[in-house]
Formats: sequence, C-alpha cells, structure tokens
Amino acid sequence: MLKIVFILPHGFRFIGWSVDEFLKIKYHFSKEYLRVIKELGNEALLYSMHEKLKITIKYKDIKLFPVDFQFPPFLNFGNEFSLKIIKDIILEKPDIIHVHNYYVWYYPFLLSQITNRKIPIVAQFHGDIDPLSNLKLSMLRNIYKKTSLFLVSFKYEANKLHKLISIEYDKIKLFTNVGVDLDFFKPQKKSVDPKILYVGRFPNKMGGKLQKKPLMVVKLFEIMRRKIPELELIMVGEGNGMRKIKEYITRKKLYKKVKFLGYIPRIDLPKIYSQAWLTIVPIYLPEMTILWDGSLKESLACKTPVVVFGDRFDWSNYGLLMLPYSNMEKFTNEVIKILYNQEEYFDLDYARKLIENQCSWNFIGKSLINFYKDIS
Repeated sequence: MLKIVFILPHGFRFIGWSVDEFLKIKYHFSKEYLRVIKELGNEALLYSMHEKLKITIKYKDIKLFPVDFQFPPFLNFGNEFSLKIIKDIILEKPDIIHVHNYYVWYYPFLLSQITNRKIPIVAQFHGDIDPLSNLKLSMLRNIYKKTSLFLVSFKYEANKLHKLISIEYDKIKLFTNVGVDLDFFKPQKKSVDPKILYVGRFPNKMGGKLQKKPLMVVKLFEIMRRKIPELELIMVGEGNGMRKIKEYITRKKLYKKVKFLGYIPRIDLPKIYSQAWLTIVPIYLPEMTILWDGSLKESLACKTPVVVFGDRFDWSNYGLLMLPYSNMEKFTNEVIKILYNQEEYFDLDYARKLIENQCSWNFIGKSLINFYKDIS
C-alpha cells in the first residue's frame, strides 16, 4: 500500500466556487484521482487552497488551506501560495506527491522545499497559466529537474521539456489529463434536428490557446447557421464570462437558437452529449489527440464527434475534426458536409474504444500505481 498526497495548487477565485461547492457539491477531476487511488487499496489525501479561508479545514480526505499570498500579483489564476501545505506534507510523510499543474508559480517553490526530504514528486500537465511559463521553466530549470516524473498530454509538451530544460524522455510519460467513466458516459438517442454543443467554463479573461474560449463556439455557430438556419447551439457551464457571451449573442440576434443550460447535474450530461451532432471544444491543440480535455473525452464516449482547433484543417477516424485556429470560416462547407455525413469520416465505435483503453478512470488508476512504484 502506498500513501499519496495529491496537490491541486491553486484557489478557486477564477471560477467563483465556494468552499462547500468544491468540497461537497461540484464535480472536480482532482477528487476522481483521489477516489480511484483509494479504491485500489492505497491511502490518499488531496490538498488545495481557498481564498476565503482563514484556517485549514478537512473534509473526509480533502484538506483546504488558506492562501498566504499571491505572486505575481497581476494574475487571476495560478499565483496562490500556501506555506502550511509544505508543513503538513512533512508531517504526513507520503510515499509520493502528485501535483496537478507544474506551471503554477507555487510548484517550483514546493519542489525546492520538499525534494531534500527525498519524497518523489509527480508533476502533471494541466495547461499553461500565463505568458511567462517558458521563461519560468528556463530560469528555474535546476529546480524543475528535481521532478521525479512528468505526465503530459502532448508530444509537443514532452519535446519542450526535453529541449528547454533537458528533461530526459524516460522521465516523461504521455498521459491523459482527466478520465472518463465509461459505465456512465454511454451513447443515447441522437437529436433529429442538428445541434452543436459546448460544455465548459465561461472565463472572464481569455487565457492562452489551451484555455477554452466559448466565444469561438458562438462565432462558429454564427457562420454555420448562415447555411443551416435550423441549427441550434446548446451551451452548458458557468463562469463570470457568460455575460459577455450573452451580450454578443443578443447583438448578433442569435438568441432564438442558443440555449444556456448553466451548471447541470452530471447525471444529465450523457443525454446532452448524445443528442448533439457535434461538440465544440474551443481550444488550440498542437496535435490531434484524445488525451486532452474532459468534455472531448466525454463526448467521444457518447459517440458524438468533436471539433477542436489547431494549425490546419484535418480530421481523424476516431472522431476529431480540426479547424484552423485563425481561419475557421474558410472550411465551413467541409464542416457542414462532415456534420451530415459523419459515418463516412468517423468510426465512433473505435473512438469509444480508444477512450476506454487510454482515458478510463480504471486505466488511470492502474497506470498511476505502476508509475508510483517505479519511482518510489
């Protein structure tokens, strides 16, 4: 049996969740990592931070710590620091520390404080957080090189770690960022009328290319609707940026064909994914992959193809359609053709099988245990 401490190294002001919402109400992937490792017979804890706390609180196997300070002060996400987490880890004496997101500013500080305790640290890629990420890697390369194992979702990211800070490839594993419950996300009845879908946050500030930009979904819908007047857009999620999206929709007179469902219980998601003809994931992918993004995997598990954005027009037989990030309008006719002739382009049974083999929570749990044993 191993003892694992997971660290979600940021607060929740970027999404506006209260303490109780994170602990007791809302789904979060970090709690699923905790669950699968415990179900495999290991001891596990999850540490995170919250801006509203004055003292540390514990709920079941989750500890939330106060934010001691923020650096750099101009960021809206990923600059929270907690000194108490480090003290608590030293007392807990885990076999492995697994950190979700090594680009937060707290990570190299944590690494510098913990590695002299000879506790192996697994660092997982969950996206960039600011334009200084590469500079930070370069400046703090000697600290980052103390990481025992990097888990990344893109070959592009693996190559960057190798070239920029000389991380050997045997210390980098290609791995999904989040998992999918295949017993829960199953295909259901498809809508008779064409619908496209967005599931995710509505951020108030636009981040890097790997951050979701729901306005891109609305603009793609606007372009497609010129040729498919009956097309409907369903938007699921919450966030401070929703007001700007609604203002754009009102200004463009699209409101009659756009439905905002807000936050919905997860039990309703498989039906919504299954009804859609396409799910739009408005992020830039440096390569075609199923290893990045939760809504992408959930949609494919329900046998609904996914539109992503990249540097070219392309598609894969496992259900991904890539549009150029900077010029999606150029390929509108191709998107519409694929929308109505999906069986000619995609093998969605194969897509679901790929998700099962590479992204199921069962696969994640067993793989992590093997990784942990290799480095402990």
